[in-house]
Amino acid sequence: MKDKNIYRVQKGENYSLYTKNGAKHNLNGPALVIGEDEHFYVEGKKYTQTQWTDYVSAYTAYEKSPSLEKDCFMKAIDSPDGIYVEVK
Repeated sequence: MKDKNIYRVQKGENYSLYTKNGAKHNLNGPALVIGEDEHFYVEGKKYTQTQWTDYVSAYTAYEKSPSLEKDCFMKAIDSPDGIYVEVK
């Protein structure tokens, strides 16, 4: 069985929301932006900007590049329903 990751981007006039598998998540920036307020989440867990920066640095050093997720989110943004499914 192949793993699936479901990326979803929801954008409105004054907000944006990034989710992965239903949880707020974004390794390339804030997962939730309301007006000028930025909120950082990884797999549904809220981080301060400093905690998030440290997490992304460690992730990049020991795992893989967050740019892979950025590509998936860009595909979600470009899709008509804001959803992109990645199958490994």
